[in-house]
Amino acid sequence: MGSIKRISVSYDGDIGDGMYRSSSLPTLHSAPIMSVTEGSVRRKYRDSVLSSKCCESTKLCWWEPDPEYPSSTVDFCLDTSLHGMKYICQPQRHLTERIFWLFGFIVAIFAAGWLISDLWIKYLSTPLVVTFQPFETTVDQIPFPAITTCNMNKVLRSKAEMYIATAQQNNTDPETLDARKNVYYLDHVCKSSQSFSKRFNFSLNHGSVDPEILKMIQIGDGDDEQRDVVTFLRKASQQCSEMLLKCMWNDEVVNCNELFKPIETDFGECCVFNMVPPTLLYRHLNDSRDDQKEIEEWSEWKAEESGFLVQGSDSEKPMRTFPRRQIKAGKTYGLSILLNPDLGEYFCTSSDSVGFRLAPHLPIDVPHVMDLGIAIKPNTEVFLGIKPEITLADPDIKDFKLEKRNCYFQGEKELAYYKYYTVSNCIEECIANITYSNCGCVRYNMPRDDTRDLCGPGKFECVEGAKKTALQAGAKSVCNYCLPPCTELEYFSEVSYTNIPRDANIWVDSDNSTAKWAKNQVSIVHIFFVQDSTYARVRKELYGWVDLIANTGGILGLCMGFSTLSVIELIYFYSFRAWCRIRRRQSIWTIAAMKLHRMWKRAKIRSIKQNQMGRPMFGANNNSTREAMLRNDPFIAIPVEFNSKLIFGRGLPSRMSQHMD
Repeated sequence: MGSIKRISVSYDGDIGDGMYRSSSLPTLHSAPIMSVTEGSVRRKYRDSVLSSKCCESTKLCWWEPDPEYPSSTVDFCLDTSLHGMKYICQPQRHLTERIFWLFGFIVAIFAAGWLISDLWIKYLSTPLVVTFQPFETTVDQIPFPAITTCNMNKVLRSKAEMYIATAQQNNTDPETLDARKNVYYLDHVCKSSQSFSKRFNFSLNHGSVDPEILKMIQIGDGDDEQRDVVTFLRKASQQCSEMLLKCMWNDEVVNCNELFKPIETDFGECCVFNMVPPTLLYRHLNDSRDDQKEIEEWSEWKAEESGFLVQGSDSEKPMRTFPRRQIKAGKTYGLSILLNPDLGEYFCTSSDSVGFRLAPHLPIDVPHVMDLGIAIKPNTEVFLGIKPEITLADPDIKDFKLEKRNCYFQGEKELAYYKYYTVSNCIEECIANITYSNCGCVRYNMPRDDTRDLCGPGKFECVEGAKKTALQAGAKSVCNYCLPPCTELEYFSEVSYTNIPRDANIWVDSDNSTAKWAKNQVSIVHIFFVQDSTYARVRKELYGWVDLIANTGGILGLCMGFSTLSVIELIYFYSFRAWCRIRRRQSIWTIAAMKLHRMWKRAKIRSIKQNQMGRPMFGANNNSTREAMLRNDPFIAIPVEFNSKLIFGRGLPSRMSQHMD
């Protein structure tokens, strides 16, 4: 128990008012009872007096916290770590000061709310960001693009003239009937090849069939066999072995037939390098031309799982590893081919020029040579530089809603006719579905199953109209479910070329023999990666939960000094501390009442003893004696006599009075 200090008070009224006259009364402002030191008592008394004078002089007194009965709100404001709160509830603060700090705190709250709302709006509207990986991806891990090469001539002149001559014979043997079917398809293929000049009704006779011959041919459009345009293209178009004369891959001479395979595209019959076999690409197609060994090797490549990268290169046989990849950047280790345009065999083309169309694309994509192919001029050497661009996806963004991340993870979107999902394959399937819905059939180059018929020449206008309608509305709008995959691989090309001299015969071998195709205006094409490595892009969340909480906390700390401990403070002051104060106040009043009761009894006994001795307890002016007794016994109470009554402290709290009885 601490010592009891005295406070002198004066009495100017009736004892019923609970006041004392010219006496010194010990009070219980000791640390264990009221938790207030002598200095704090004096300070609070002085502050109260000064505040009262300030209030009286300015007439602007607002309120002062009661030091004896502080509230949880006042305690929180005075002790919290939030900036500016203590100036609102501090004693001796002018009302203007309090309003100023209150206004400043409200402004800080609004500023923090505005900044945090802007942060959350940005997080909810654009939750993803594309960044670069910190490490590089070398070209030996990146699949070399599939290269689809097509001659602008769709049908060989020798084949066309043979079919027309046989079809004019006046007999019905199988050979003549078969020739008439081929003439029917010849007319269909040539009419569907709309060049720029034909759009304006020029060169209409170029590659056309005599109408008198067509009158001799009576073929219905209901037989599946008669609508098989694919068979006609395979027989009447330039073969890959005739188109591709010489090939090199990774600085090695390779047989072109080992590298290139025939494929039917929107441009006609073409040759493709490094593409997934159609048996693996389509769900409902088994192409008899596919090599079983290649199918097995391609099956080992998990394109979507590996991010289209080839893990674990086969250094011993890089040429036979599928998908093929370039071991080093540059022309030397890329793909070099010699193309024979065979200009003397031109019959009908899809353009007004001669040469080739070449399209680099993803190995699991269908080629779009008609719209995206690069023109290769005859008698030129072309350098086609490829720049790969890889986009990966952080697994954390899979938890985002589809409309927020705007891309598909593996297995989220399955196509009905393709085993591999890409945007190109999805749009191609979408247009095929629209065509089938409008025309009841699909084109020969569209994905299909056994239930869908191939459109013959009689449905050509319907097919073209359905495709045009879909594309005019916007392929992305009509096929709005064709979102990009979250993991992508794209190829960007740079083309340069130079002419091959006509007067210099470069195709003479060591025996002074000239190649038979030396005068065919052949073209050389080099396709290669232009850089040894690239930095992949990564789709990742703009703010993770840790970043979001940290940024929110940073804004609150900047504007208000708010932290996690501020929340704990708020909980503490309005729960635990409030409960402790109530319990402690009850204990204080109980202890104080017991002490006062004991002091009262001891003072009463001493007063009786002094009365019995016939002298007052203290002399009228015997202050030294009184002070000496107080020092010896700090718990002595100084009774005050009024009309033979001994009364101590009327007006005490009821909880204290209960212990006084």
